[in-house]
Amino acid sequence: METLNYLIEEGESIRKGIQPIKSTPPIFIPYLAYTLQDNKKYDNWKKDVLAYLKKEFPDDNRINEFNDAIASFENESKYPKYFDSALDVIKRLAENKEK
Repeated sequence: METLNYLIEEGESIRKGIQPIKSTPPIFIPYLAYTLQDNKKYDNWKKDVLAYLKKEFPDDNRINEFNDAIASFENESKYPKYFDSALDVIKRLAENKEK
């Protein structure tokens, strides 16, 4: 459970670092895009969550749910709601473990 709580805390820290990219002349971004404050921290967190899920829940569909949310996050201009979906997967696991 301690590892799961750590992963949640790290995910929440990463979430706080997702910031919109601001357009500054002469560059104009016609859509809302986001950037990560710390890409390396994000990459390490993603690998750690996947390793944890594969070890603790090898046959659980939450691995696919997490991967799908992460793929959407990475493919959709790092839109925060997709990161929230990935983080929600491990938060639900923590809630279920407490029961």
